Amino acid sequence: MREANTPVSIFGLIAKYYLYLIIGILVFILIIWYFFFKEKVKEIIIRKIKPPKPAHIIAMADLNKLKEKKLIEQKKYKKFHTKLTEILRVYIENRFKIKAMEQTSEEIINDFEEKKILEKDSLEYLKQIFSIADFVKFAKLEPEEHKNKASLTNSFSFVEETKLIEKKIEKTIKI
Repeated sequence: MREANTPVSIFGLIAKYYLYLIIGILVFILIIWYFFFKEKVKEIIIRKIKPPKPAHIIAMADLNKLKEKKLIEQKKYKKFHTKLTEILRVYIENRFKIKAMEQTSEEIINDFEEKKILEKDSLEYLKQIFSIADFVKFAKLEPEEHKNKASLTNSFSFVEETKLIEKKIEKTIKI
């Protein structure tokens, strides 16, 4: 027990109230941080999240990039068909919400046939693309150049025919 006349040292006070001291220092640091970075905090809070690009725009851009690489002319068929089917699988996942990256080509086709969400032409495009790609990737087939080009053309057609058309609603004000 401490006597009433005993002087209290600063170290004794710090030791006794160290938890309050630490909390006070943290609050002080947070206040200083807030005032220095106030604008950045507001910017982060206010910044609007951009909506993702539509699936067909992404797919068309990727197909154009693939076309520009000229892998067919370089006879890199496996690389071409692997990239082509990857683009289509990503498009199918984003557009139709089918887990295309986790399925075989046959399973994707079966999903579309069961759900009946594709027109006959679009389904035929997909069948042609996947069948040629599977032969190239797994049977190491080297298809004729016109079949490779047909796969690319059919990919563009598939995306174009199945794209989701956004309808913009215009509000008119009557006075």
